[in-house]
Amino acid sequence: MIIPDANLLLCAYNSDSPFFKIAANWWEDCLSGDETVGLCAIVLSSFIRVGTNTKAFAKPLSIEEATDHVRSWLEVPITEFISGEIDDSTNPSSC
Repeated sequence: MIIPDANLLLCAYNSDSPFFKIAANWWEDCLSGDETVGLCAIVLSSFIRVGTNTKAFAKPLSIEEATDHVRSWLEVPITEFISGEIDDSTNPSSC
């Protein structure tokens, strides 16, 4: 499973980033590949929060653009939302 970092996703959508082309190509390859892509809530919320911040970017995304990107990623069949919840049933100390 591939679990991308928020910084990588931000670079993939920021054309002013020196890493834009590399990050965008990598992300497109991930979304069109065969390996499962795990998307964590913290990464998705960070992408929206930072990607729409005028202090972080000269040309930030609008809230609609950022949330549309997140929705489109979650609609890709190989993506999986990772809730971050821990299954205590596998922990022997939770008996």
